[in-house]
Amino acid sequence: MSSLAPIILFVYNRPNHSLATLEALSKNELADQSELYIYCDGPIDSQNKENLKKIEEVRKIVKSKNWCKKVEVIERAKNWGLANNIIDGVTKTLDKFGKIIVLEDDLITSQKFLSFMNFYLDKGSSIEFLYGISGSTFYENNESTDCYYLPINSSWGWATWKHKWDMIDFDATRLKLRIENEKKVKSIDFGNYPYYAMLTDQVEERIDSWAIRFYAFMYLNGGHFLFPVNSLVKNIGFDTSGTHGESSSVFNLERIKTDNFNFQPPPKSIDQKMVEKVRRSFEKKMKSKQPHILQRITSYIKRKLQKK
Repeated sequence: MSSLAPIILFVYNRPNHSLATLEALSKNELADQSELYIYCDGPIDSQNKENLKKIEEVRKIVKSKNWCKKVEVIERAKNWGLANNIIDGVTKTLDKFGKIIVLEDDLITSQKFLSFMNFYLDKGSSIEFLYGISGSTFYENNESTDCYYLPINSSWGWATWKHKWDMIDFDATRLKLRIENEKKVKSIDFGNYPYYAMLTDQVEERIDSWAIRFYAFMYLNGGHFLFPVNSLVKNIGFDTSGTHGESSSVFNLERIKTDNFNFQPPPKSIDQKMVEKVRRSFEKKMKSKQPHILQRITSYIKRKLQKK
């Protein structure tokens, strides 16, 4: 394996979640050999004392121990918002290192997470249609392969390369126009997930998401992410600490894989049967959870955007 990818973690005002994320990360097999960069977003001008206290508590936690071989903390003086913070932090880190592993403050990682991400970052860098690696999965199966490709991305523990990140057009208006001109308004909604509606919300400034813009560009250019067959990440953000009261997301998996992967080279081609299996799984979940699924998604996004 070549040099390990740096890890970048974005935190804000949730001390318990941030601590749990860091503790899990520190138990990863390669944590003691990895560099960690932690971006702490700053307060908004009108923020109350309670939130200011939480922000300071988070900053004390991230500086309380050496979670990895090297830890560098970047404290924002004022609020950047989740999307701007991530785009800026990822861009700067990729400019320096060329590859990156990205986490947010509500993700519990398996001890195998860093090993998986680094292995496939090395093996997948030259695959033209591959835009990133996901540590989480939305569809578990018992097939023999370790991973498979999907024409969607994931923000729950992911990795990419500078040569792919630099391609991304983050102009939501331009992306939306391309989708409409190419008559892809319906087809962009993989498994009936409301991607086009989210992109429209981005254009109209109802949300501020880097991920929907990344996905829209990737979709328009035939890009894919590599997903593990068993999840290495669990999202703990769907709880009462945020603005929504649901105990978990319909797409979140409670189990994470802790035993060894075979670490086979990435598949040489896209398994369309697997893509269709996941698409049908999405359709089933979207249908069975309506109308609650849209409320969950919206609530999760709103919680993320509290920092604006």
